[in-house]
Amino acid sequence: MNKKGIETYLLNVIIGLIIAVILVFILLNLIGQFISPAGKGEEDTIYFYHTKLAKDLIDMNLNEIKNLTFLTKKGFVLISFSKEFDQIDIKNNECSYSIKESVMKPVKCRDKNCLCICNSDPNLAGELRPDCNLQEARCIEMPLKIKTLKCENFILYDSNEKLYNLETKKERESFIINTITSKAL
Repeated sequence: MNKKGIETYLLNVIIGLIIAVILVFILLNLIGQFISPAGKGEEDTIYFYHTKLAKDLIDMNLNEIKNLTFLTKKGFVLISFSKEFDQIDIKNNECSYSIKESVMKPVKCRDKNCLCICNSDPNLAGELRPDCNLQEARCIEMPLKIKTLKCENFILYDSNEKLYNLETKKERESFIINTITSKAL
């Protein structure tokens, strides 16, 4: 073989290897998409907003006021638990939501303040039934309890996907959250 033939052969081998690596990468991506459960992207979005909200609250300074956001998804409720209580009882609309039965604090939040994403859909009467003890429930431990001006717990639910603007304030013993506006997406 002459020198030019060897160079052409080596160039073809290198190009072939590059194309093979690209094809393997594309194939692995396609296989990953078929194996991942349906709807996972939507769940990841709500968990992202949950984690971001918790981090932004934790990073606040005393008496600081911030406008934060949270994206609601059908079937999920954002709910806070205080370390002082093992359950939440809201049986009227003074706190904006009516919950039929007591909501038990998740075991992972025992003796802690937590901000949780729980599964929930309202019944025919419009009452929420959050279930925070399912494996899918995600909770983040918080340094302070989270409440509203009227209620000792913060709850945010919407049957539609909406981006909520939340006015938050860090006080000595709690975070106060008030819903300012919401925008359907």
